[in-house]
Amino acid sequence: MWLFIPLFTALIVLPATLNVVTEGDVVVSLPFGLGLTRQGLMAAAIITIRVATSISLVLLVTLTTPW
Repeated sequence: MWLFIPLFTALIVLPATLNVVTEGDVVVSLPFGLGLTRQGLMAAAIITIRVATSISLVLLVTLTTPW
C-alpha cells in the first residue's frame, strides 16, 4: 500500500529528467528534441529513494510503537 507514494513521487519528478529542465549529458534521445539527462535521472532517483526511505521509517516506527 505504501508503494504508491514513491511511485507518485517518481511521476511528479519525471519532468526534471528532461533536458529542457535539467541540462546535462543526454542519455536517451526522445522525439521533438527532448532527451533524458544523466543528471536529471540521478536527481529523480535520489528524491524517489528519499521518499521511499522516509515512508518506510514512518511505517516502521508507527507499527512497532505500542499504543
